[in-house]
Amino acid sequence: GWGDVPELRTPTAGAPLVLNLRYPRGQHNELIVCGVSRPSRVMVAGQLLEGHATDAPRNAIGWRYDDARRALSIRFEQVEPATPVQVHW
Repeated sequence: GWGDVPELRTPTAGAPLVLNLRYPRGQHNELIVCGVSRPSRVMVAGQLLEGHATDAPRNAIGWRYDDARRALSIRFEQVEPATPVQVHW
């Protein structure tokens, strides 16, 4: 199934992307953001996620950035029904 985004704040220059993702608690969730630069950090529910190389196992919790595609993939465990995600550049 697919979750939804009950809250998305449009980022301004230099500000992080801030959103909440709704999905069943305890399930693994994934967010893909395209057309962006490499983030300096990614946080889910206030916790810093580890960055991985693009060849890391696809089911590893954390984030990956593909330079060629300018795509950010974030994989995490949904800790609350609506989990906050922040992407900082």
